[in-house]
Amino acid sequence: MPRRGAGSERAAKRKRVSYSERVEIDGLSPLADSQRTESSGYQPSEVGSSDRGEPSQPAVDVGRLSLRPPAERAAQTPAAPASSRAPAVLHRAPSSVGGSPRSKVHGGNIVTGDSAWNRFIGKKLALVDKSLAILDVMECDSTVIAGLYPRRMGKSTFLDLLRNFLAVVSETSFPKRWERFSQYEINEKEPEFFREHFARYPVFKLTMKTQDPTSIDDAACQLHVAVQDAALYHVRFLRKLTSGGAGVDLGPYDDDDIKEKAHSNRDIIDDAIKMFDRVMDRGNIGAGDIAHISAVIPSLMDAFFHLLGRGAVVLVDEYDAPFLNVNKNANLTSATKDEIKAIYTRFLGAILKDSSFLDRGVLVGVFDANCLGLGSGLNHAVVHLAHSGMADEPNPFQHAFGFTAPDVWGVVNHYVDRQWPGRATCPDVEAFKRQIMTGFVMHFDGYRIGSVPHVFNPQAVLRFLLDLHDKTPATTRFGGRRDWVDTGCLWLVTAVQLASMDAFDRYFERLVEVYFEQRVDAVAGGPVAVVESTPSLDEAVGLLGAEEQSQPLAESATAVDEDLAEICMGSRAKDLIDLRTLGEEPISARTAVWLLYQAGYIAPAATAGRMAVPNAEVLRELVRYHQTVADLHTRRSDPLRCAHEAIGIRDGNPVRFVESLHAALVRSPGLSRQLAELNYQQIVAALLNPVTYIGFDVRCEDPAESGWADVVVSPGAGQGAAAFYVFELRRQPRGDGDYNELMALDSRRAAEDAARDLALRGEMQARDRYWQAAMVRARGCRRLFRVSIAFWMHRMYAVVKRYQCQEPRGWASEPFADADIRDVPPESMAAAIDGGGDIHISTIVSAAEQGG
Repeated sequence: MPRRGAGSERAAKRKRVSYSERVEIDGLSPLADSQRTESSGYQPSEVGSSDRGEPSQPAVDVGRLSLRPPAERAAQTPAAPASSRAPAVLHRAPSSVGGSPRSKVHGGNIVTGDSAWNRFIGKKLALVDKSLAILDVMECDSTVIAGLYPRRMGKSTFLDLLRNFLAVVSETSFPKRWERFSQYEINEKEPEFFREHFARYPVFKLTMKTQDPTSIDDAACQLHVAVQDAALYHVRFLRKLTSGGAGVDLGPYDDDDIKEKAHSNRDIIDDAIKMFDRVMDRGNIGAGDIAHISAVIPSLMDAFFHLLGRGAVVLVDEYDAPFLNVNKNANLTSATKDEIKAIYTRFLGAILKDSSFLDRGVLVGVFDANCLGLGSGLNHAVVHLAHSGMADEPNPFQHAFGFTAPDVWGVVNHYVDRQWPGRATCPDVEAFKRQIMTGFVMHFDGYRIGSVPHVFNPQAVLRFLLDLHDKTPATTRFGGRRDWVDTGCLWLVTAVQLASMDAFDRYFERLVEVYFEQRVDAVAGGPVAVVESTPSLDEAVGLLGAEEQSQPLAESATAVDEDLAEICMGSRAKDLIDLRTLGEEPISARTAVWLLYQAGYIAPAATAGRMAVPNAEVLRELVRYHQTVADLHTRRSDPLRCAHEAIGIRDGNPVRFVESLHAALVRSPGLSRQLAELNYQQIVAALLNPVTYIGFDVRCEDPAESGWADVVVSPGAGQGAAAFYVFELRRQPRGDGDYNELMALDSRRAAEDAARDLALRGEMQARDRYWQAAMVRARGCRRLFRVSIAFWMHRMYAVVKRYQCQEPRGWASEPFADADIRDVPPESMAAAIDGGGDIHISTIVSAAEQGG
């Protein structure tokens, strides 16, 4: 039989930076000190971090990666190229305080741990002005938006700022809010928007943080409390209005006009009040009350629309919390978990999807609840993660969360000038401010959101400043702090077990490498050098604040970088199937990376298209996490660890896999023919499970734009020479007759002919539905296999096509040779190669039964 020549193997190898020495987590002291410039007036001892003036932290073992970047790496590092992309068009403009780029800070003393705007105002506490971000949120194209970012990044604070700005009904009086907000940037720079939107909306804020239901009835009880908190002030407002209007704070609205509308829409208003009373007055809340609880806020939205002529704004704080808490509750059955999550889905959907009186829905949280059990109730919401807006439409939250460089510069000036006791005796206050800013950029920078590349954790910045109360420039230290991680840990990234440590090790190593590469670049010519060497700190902060997220540098990205970026920022991250059983079963390394990204342990790197650990504090915590999950994962005692050798997936041997599948179908004790026929896909997935222990990913019902694949096996990071598999599974009807009649040779031959036709049709369907996606997703692999199997009782007919990668990133058919089927056992199987070079394997009629 003639054979076509095989395509050339992929030869291009990506560049990868490697270091041979050990590195300390808290500093790059030989490098950092060598890169200081005398002209900056900054000396290493001034920072006082662990690598400058105090004993170094002990080196941390990061598994396979024990690194110290050599000093010459920095000297050879070119400056990062300027972005060629036009800046995102958002309303936010750099703040201006007396000509300085620093953000405006309102109030007096700096505190941490509070997020309520009215308490900031009542206690005259310091609050960074982020009011211009209100425009971005209110004028974006989507009606319902979700902003996801790590904890302690100011999400709740911004949401309460938004509520008090927009709400006509508030516990803080309209005159007092007007007095405060009229001093904010939103009034100074956007007065027209201010007049049009300030105190004009009914705003309902649902706080889901404490939603931790232990049963279906408990879910109803907790939603009952959340609705009462969100609606109570609005019901009191309506009661006063319909009782004559005495004492009603109507804000900017005309009193007579509103009272007239209240009179003409009295029935609608009364119905809303009655709905609230009927639900809130019930004594024993249970599952039967959920529909009524879900109707309270929509009925109030209806009433206020007829009263004010505006749709409502609904804010949901930590909307992912109930889904996370349900997942981690080991006392709940899977069915109960699903039902509770469905309750929350229907509840949110009734308010944010089904109501026609909604103007804007804004949700904030840490994790994408769509991946944790949120059903179709919010499938219309546009979710914005940290990377949203880096290369496409602007992220409406990119100036709402976290501290930008101008924000940090604002609070530094505010604290040092107004609150720091050592100011009077400090010989050079401006030098101390430079010391603080340099330390912040070196140790606390590392987050990104949208097109803003320098984002700091507010909790870390504020806690550090408060610790300066009894410090001097000589005793100020940055290294070894735990400002963020000590505020609470996330169960999802500490208590779940990994299915594959090998795959996670590869991701972990690369993340640490990129972190140190960023540190080198930051000192050599990046943000640290800018803050240290620019004569004016205002100018330096202005440069950082105006910088755009850089574009991908393709030559510097490794295959692992691409895999990490695809997991965190690609649309396929939402298809990680083991999120459905989170907390019940071990998760894949890909899912662990996705969770760590959303939790804030991984962030988009300074070089767009790559991922990295944000800063030293997070790196130390990630190292601890790595050690914890390694201890939980008993690699040496795992009986499945070497089973992958027997099924041929890593070696690209589909014949061996079909032989293993045949053995599983025929020889497994207790696997009846009826059971096998009902569970072919599950049997194939179970047989493939051992390859997950060496870094492969197995997914069932994997979606693509034009369809889906029944089973996909893809290599993880570091498996670039491995193969990518697409399985299409079909079932051939068993036919009439008892088992003995069906197993007669003539009957089996007829069944084999039908199964062959079915397998060939399945192969063509896999090509039409998934092939374009497969060629993209298999990038970096050496071979790609398309396997179509038609099952008939305990037996099967398989057609296997093989492709080889050819540069530039194309795929050419690679026919099989006789040697590929030489070891097929003739007593149980038959194999042949057709004219196109594809393997046909049958276990319905063996080679021995065919006569050789």
